[in-house]
Amino acid sequence: MYSVFGGTAPACPTGNCAITAPVETLPALGKDLKPAFAGQTRIEGIVSKTAVTITPIVSGLVSPWGLDFFDDGRMIVSERPGNIRIVARDILQEPIQGVPPVLLKGDAGMYDVKLDPNFKKTQEMRTFAIINILKDTAIAGFALHIAASAHHQHLHYEEDD
Repeated sequence: MYSVFGGTAPACPTGNCAITAPVETLPALGKDLKPAFAGQTRIEGIVSKTAVTITPIVSGLVSPWGLDFFDDGRMIVSERPGNIRIVARDILQEPIQGVPPVLLKGDAGMYDVKLDPNFKKTQEMRTFAIINILKDTAIAGFALHIAASAHHQHLHYEEDD
């Protein structure tokens, strides 16, 4: 048996794998943080005998964190240090200008990025990041409007309520 989100499951449910040592072996980021339940943070790894092919599509991203897809197949990608980039036809574009600065420390930084469901009309996306506000740390949600020109893309942003 191995633990899964506080419960247990039969060892190697597919019969095509092996249980290994915990996946996460680094020290906890917060000294006072405790798991909510047994097995939450140090779950065993699974090594599968199933063949997997990994095909890189672009290089040069710095700690990519979240991504979403435009209707035309391009990807919009957030990087933890605070960049938002577009990948078009396997080419990594320069960071979009106008992104609010984020706090990059410990597990803080920029997180997910999501295009508005009505992006064609609104030209908006949403992202969440850890930022500094008057020497205080806060998580902020941003609605970002992408304004494109022939040569570059930049953002206008407003903080979500």
